[in-house]
Amino acid sequence: MPYRRLFNTKQAERYLRRYRRSGVDKRAADAIGYLSRQGIAGATVLEVGGGVGGVVVELLENGAGSAVSIDLSTAYEPAAARLAEEHGFTDRIEHRIGDFVVEADDVASTDVVFLNRVVCCYPHMPAMVSAAATKADRFLALVYPRERWWSKLSVALGNAYLSARRCDFRAFVHPIDGIHSVVADAGLSPVHLTHDLNWETAVFARA
Repeated sequence: MPYRRLFNTKQAERYLRRYRRSGVDKRAADAIGYLSRQGIAGATVLEVGGGVGGVVVELLENGAGSAVSIDLSTAYEPAAARLAEEHGFTDRIEHRIGDFVVEADDVASTDVVFLNRVVCCYPHMPAMVSAAATKADRFLALVYPRERWWSKLSVALGNAYLSARRCDFRAFVHPIDGIHSVVADAGLSPVHLTHDLNWETAVFARA
C-alpha cells in the first residue's frame, strides 16, 4: 500500500522526535487552541490520520477525556504508543489501524473530530470529509492546503518526485469550496478560519 511505504517507521521516528522537541505544528496548535477555549473538558476525540499522536495528546492535556486515533500505516503505532505512555495517557487513547472511510460505520461518533493535513492525502475528498463530519457531534477541525498556484506547483513537484521513485502515493489540493460544501451538507458551519502561506485551518461546529 503506498501510504505504508511513504509513512514508514523512519518517518514516524522523525515525527516523534520533532514533537518532543517542539510540539504539534502551528496549524494544529491553532485549532487545538480554539477548541480548548470553547471548553472540551471530558470531550471524546477522534483523530483521523493520527500519526504519532501529538494532536490527541495535546487535546487530552487541554481537558479532553478520551481519544481514538486511526491511521492507515502500521508504522506509526509503536511511536504513538510510546508518546501516549510518556504523557500518562495509555489508558485514554485507543490506537486503530485502517482506512477510516472504509471502516467509518464501525467508528463511534465523538465530540471532536480532527484531521490535520489528512484531506490532502486522500484521493476521494467527499468520502473522507463526509465520513469525518458525520462523526463530529460538536466540532470538526481540518487543516488542508490553500488553493494557490504555489501550493499546486509544490504538490505537483512532490508527486513527480514520488512517481520517479516508483511510489504510488499522491497528494492533492482539493477545492476548498468543495470541502466546505461537504461539511455543510453534514450540518456543520465554520466558526474559526485562519491560514498561512500554504495551509488553511478550519474548525466547524454543529448547530
